[in-house]
Amino acid sequence: MKLMSVLVMLSMLFGGTGISVAAAQSSTPGELLFPVKLISEEIQIKLCDCVENQLKMVLMFTQHRFEEIHAVLAENELPTNKAMLQYQNQLKYSLQLALKLNQPEEGLDLIQNMLQTQAFQMQQLKQNEVLEPFQFQIAYMLQYYQEMVETGKQDPQQLQQQLRFEYQYQMGEKIEPIQNMESFQFQNHAGPQGPQVVETEEPGPIETEEPESGEITEPTVPDNQLGKGKGGGSKP
Repeated sequence: MKLMSVLVMLSMLFGGTGISVAAAQSSTPGELLFPVKLISEEIQIKLCDCVENQLKMVLMFTQHRFEEIHAVLAENELPTNKAMLQYQNQLKYSLQLALKLNQPEEGLDLIQNMLQTQAFQMQQLKQNEVLEPFQFQIAYMLQYYQEMVETGKQDPQQLQQQLRFEYQYQMGEKIEPIQNMESFQFQNHAGPQGPQVVETEEPGPIETEEPESGEITEPTVPDNQLGKGKGGGSKP
């Protein structure tokens, strides 16, 4: 029912009959209708009636982004910068939502289970001399976010500060110092903005709403971050 409402809204927005919007749901990165699919996902998240359902929805779409990246790697090709940023930004968004729960640890457990499964799937990919450095970087990124989850379980406030710190760094804002920085052991080798899987001209989430207190909202990525490989939107 919720997806049907989204299809109706998008068909009105794009002035179509809704057929092309429905077809977008099965589109893959690089195809013409893939951006429409991403918009429909954002609308579905905003239509959720509580934070718990929002988190579940975001995790489902985050898994979709991972599967798209995994499929590209399985074809011995490189994902685009945009695909990687969409995936990484949704991971951060899911962490922010988990911290809003009455029991943050429950949400963090869901994220941890997803990351562990994804790490296992990455290990199953065949080794390739060309892709091996990229696969190593993705594995490192997954480890980095698992460590963030563990930090959140021990001290949710510390995780909130870390997310705010990364957001401020990416958006070029004045950075507020993090208390007890030594607790972020992974911070020393990841850099203040977190792991950088691929080089980008303007890294970081673009807010759909004005952020409150450094909160991360569902991101979209500008077209100028589109890379040359497959995945994460239509090619220029």
